[in-house]
Amino acid sequence: MLGAGDSFGESHLLDGEAHPFTVRASSEVLALRFDTAAFGTPIDVYPDLQAHLRLQRKHAQLLTVFRHLPSFARLPPAALGGVAL
Repeated sequence: MLGAGDSFGESHLLDGEAHPFTVRASSEVLALRFDTAAFGTPIDVYPDLQAHLRLQRKHAQLLTVFRHLPSFARLPPAALGGVAL
């Protein structure tokens, strides 16, 4: 579940591979859509942005791994997020 300030889909912008997502909102949201051409320039101009998005992706991958390990699977999401940082 995504929370305030979370994002999805940045992998496609970083590596150009297709990563289809279906997202449902349980409350009102503001969603922004960036196509690769429009997003390429900020990533090229601001290397810190690219580094931040790559770090977010690694964090999400770690959370996925931890959720599948028995020792971590029972932790509440907030605690699990702290472990992956």
